[in-house]
Amino acid sequence: MSEQETNQQENLMQKLGVSEEDMERYREMIAFVETCLDRPRVRQSHRPYKYDRFTHTKRVLSWTLRLYEAWENKARVNLDSLIVATIFHDSAYCVCEDLSEHAQVGAKLTGEYLYSIGYPQEQITEICDLVGNHSRKDLMHDGAISDSLVILMEADYLDDMGAQGIVMDVWYEAMDNPDCSFESIRDHFIKYTLCQQHENRAMLRSEAALRFWDEKTALVEKFVAEYTRDLEWPM
Repeated sequence: MSEQETNQQENLMQKLGVSEEDMERYREMIAFVETCLDRPRVRQSHRPYKYDRFTHTKRVLSWTLRLYEAWENKARVNLDSLIVATIFHDSAYCVCEDLSEHAQVGAKLTGEYLYSIGYPQEQITEICDLVGNHSRKDLMHDGAISDSLVILMEADYLDDMGAQGIVMDVWYEAMDNPDCSFESIRDHFIKYTLCQQHENRAMLRSEAALRFWDEKTALVEKFVAEYTRDLEWPM
């Protein structure tokens, strides 16, 4: 994420009422999580493109702030807890052999960090619950789920989709198909990109997230339609 994008993120935080003191605390947390994720196992892979969990985390934080800004009942959300949980949600990718356990391991790492800087135990419990359950997408339509967990899970979903998903699917096709071509990329878009964009909408819950998702879907549909048109033969 560029300096300009970071500034935009912080400007949105200020707009939402985050103090400079809290902002500095979040910067320190972000720097801590970056050191957690800045390891070969996470930053490097056999894939011929760069994708790392830290930049994903910062993008998810942006989606969290956008969703919170549009949230109708802000009184049901502790913004500080939500921001901290978002910063830490994937922090354990650096230590897990089994990535299906990263949420629970991340909750433990988060609790230890927050305890070390003096967070109250009640809030630590809340934040760790958010981190520990953020991958439990089966809970999304559970009536008992907290608004904060809905926002965190929806923000996580919104990343890597839409325009970004188009770019990533080009990467995947180029990586997996030695005969990659304009036509094979078109077929990948139709088979995977569009299908995921349509099918995964059901995983979202809030009006704000659905609105963002529909904007992404419209962009993907338009791009794929125009791309397909550009590949048409005249006869």
